[in-house]
Amino acid sequence: AIFCTRLLNNLPPVLYEDGEQTRDFSFVEDIARANLLAAETDKLDGSPVNVGSGKGTPIRQIAEELSSALKIEIAPEINGEFRPGEMRHLTSDTTRIRSIGYRPRVDLAEGIACYIDWIRSQSDIHDYFSKAAEILRSKGIVHKVQR
Repeated sequence: AIFCTRLLNNLPPVLYEDGEQTRDFSFVEDIARANLLAAETDKLDGSPVNVGSGKGTPIRQIAEELSSALKIEIAPEINGEFRPGEMRHLTSDTTRIRSIGYRPRVDLAEGIACYIDWIRSQSDIHDYFSKAAEILRSKGIVHKVQR
């Protein structure tokens, strides 16, 4: 959402670190379906369950795919900032949820297209990141790499 709102306001997406950190992205409808599956089975017996694609995608790739899908050619900004303690790579272990038949139906490109359709239907798209980033810096949550 942050990358998209920045692009729609003609601002570059800001990437922490080098942009090569990975995250597991899932479409909201897939998550809802997984929750329903988990609620309707006794096989999981109240165990915690991770839901996701099971695949890590580099953050830089997300920024580039959003830019391409929006047809807004603004390169991501890598400004040498990072958030201490943030995990470099986060990918869901989907073993448990897959054991009850869950499989994601919406791939990354389709999810991005659906999200863009939705956000473009919103009446007012603001960039909240700039102000939030200032607050995070002032509280020492975001740091700059010292060279």
